[in-house]
Amino acid sequence: MTNSGIHRAWIAAALFAGILLLSLTACGDLTLNAPQIRKFHRHEALDGTRQLMVDAGVAVGTFRVEHGGTSQLFSLDLEWDAANQEQEVLFEPGQYGRLRMDISGRTSADDLHTNLLLTDQVPLELQMTSGVGETTLDLTHLQVESIRLKHGVGRLILLVDEQQSTICDRFEASCGVGEMILNGLANLAPYQFEFSGGVGRARLVFSGENQRDMKAGIEVGIGEVAIVLNEDLGVRLRTSGGLTSSLSLPSGRFEKNGQYFTTGNYERAKQRLDLAIKTGLGAVEITFQ
Repeated sequence: MTNSGIHRAWIAAALFAGILLLSLTACGDLTLNAPQIRKFHRHEALDGTRQLMVDAGVAVGTFRVEHGGTSQLFSLDLEWDAANQEQEVLFEPGQYGRLRMDISGRTSADDLHTNLLLTDQVPLELQMTSGVGETTLDLTHLQVESIRLKHGVGRLILLVDEQQSTICDRFEASCGVGEMILNGLANLAPYQFEFSGGVGRARLVFSGENQRDMKAGIEVGIGEVAIVLNEDLGVRLRTSGGLTSSLSLPSGRFEKNGQYFTTGNYERAKQRLDLAIKTGLGAVEITFQ
């Protein structure tokens, strides 16, 4: 497809995203009841827990996850519209604890907040689903063994500001029609990183450093993906269809080696990234910082 064709496809997708956003935010929806805002709090002590699995979903509103210290396993504060939404919080204690939190349904309320604080004392398996609104996941100081993100219409920002010593085995992320910004990926250093992009925009920043090598698979639909690489990272790139107009590489940074494109420091780098990219109608741009 030509660049003009890609541009027309992007415009059509953006219009679709706008229509979907209006429907999900229930703007002017006369079928909704007047909001009735309720608040909920729960916290749990460590009590011998050795690992915690968290499955959390927020349909509408501001959602924040971050480090909560050492004294509690988790602390949760949430708001929801009891007239139009449903909320569920379930916790299964034990050595391998499990927390499930879900706020579902549409609402015309525009100022709902959910805050989840997690301990740094046990390894975490995270599964997060976000809908309309602003989501911030600050994983700094946490022990994340695996993470799965599913993002809808709003804006999601992930932060990992320090090197994580706990091995992260897998990181899966999918972005619908919203915006996703993932920072500090080299600090987290997941052994396998998988990203699937839809109509929206994503910025995947492999900032930071760690001693563990990474593998990453990037699949792009109609949207746009910016991949920002650490200057010291050794990178080996493979694309599904070779170099195309939908993939932009920085001049002079990659060398052709058989079926791969590699940076000059790939063999001697302290941390390496094997990167596989599959593009559809969207666009991928790779830069260094």
